[in-house]
Amino acid sequence: MGKRQIFLFAIVSFAWWQVRALPVFAQSVDVPSLTILQTNNCALISWPVPSQNFILQQNANLNPAEWTTVFNDLVFNPVSLQIQTSVPLSNRSLYFRLIQSPVMTSNSPATFQNLSFEQAVVESARIDQIDPAKAFPGWTISSNVYVLYNDLTLGSPAVDLMGSVSNNVYSLAPLQGNYSVLLQYFGGNGPSFNFSPPVMSQIGQIPSTAQSITFLVGTDPVIFSSFPPTNAIVKLNGVSIPLVQITTNRMAGNIPPWAGQIVQLTITIPNDPFKWLYFDSVAFSTHLFP
Repeated sequence: MGKRQIFLFAIVSFAWWQVRALPVFAQSVDVPSLTILQTNNCALISWPVPSQNFILQQNANLNPAEWTTVFNDLVFNPVSLQIQTSVPLSNRSLYFRLIQSPVMTSNSPATFQNLSFEQAVVESARIDQIDPAKAFPGWTISSNVYVLYNDLTLGSPAVDLMGSVSNNVYSLAPLQGNYSVLLQYFGGNGPSFNFSPPVMSQIGQIPSTAQSITFLVGTDPVIFSSFPPTNAIVKLNGVSIPLVQITTNRMAGNIPPWAGQIVQLTITIPNDPFKWLYFDSVAFSTHLFP
């Protein structure tokens, strides 16, 4: 992937849902090429990896002030090595472009921190709300959630640090070491509230030899029967990584295109009621998984 031209593509919707790619202008920079295909009543937009430091934007009229980021789910296709998203067709034209993300900079940490969650600073053994910076050093917690130690909320989304079983409200034993993490979400729509799932993220450099990302999950048939490990959502630079269950209590996703890259790692759960996740010990592996 060397010097390439940026092509903006217009989605043109006719009575028979025809889609055509229209090159609007070109600029010589290091960017991947966008591809657009019609699939039923949607346009499938894709671009190759490695090209992780780019975000997709759209515009109805090419006015420089009206470019907006496309927040549709981005999915990594490990077979075609493409980042993909679908946009519903409509009866108006839309133009798309890739721009370099401002998130990834040379000032980002060289390595990820506290992936095992053992750096927590718990100043009291009692069950209580806790400072996110002390509970999860190195991680950024979404602002719309509670952060608790050894406790759960009764309705609000939360990121819970679970430690000592003797002082743990639900006797959730840590999956490894002294601490594990519970993401809880009850749903988010109502007349007086607008919740969203909890999100944990941080920026760091993936090891150059990494082929996959793995993490432990809670699979106790009594406690976690309603919260299967498949609830986990892992993203790199906003791109969802397909996950597989490689052992009874460990999930994994292949990430070869991101090896050696500085990325934003995000861990969250679906925007559906009671799709919780109990996890621990995030790690990068040199193995690929089926």
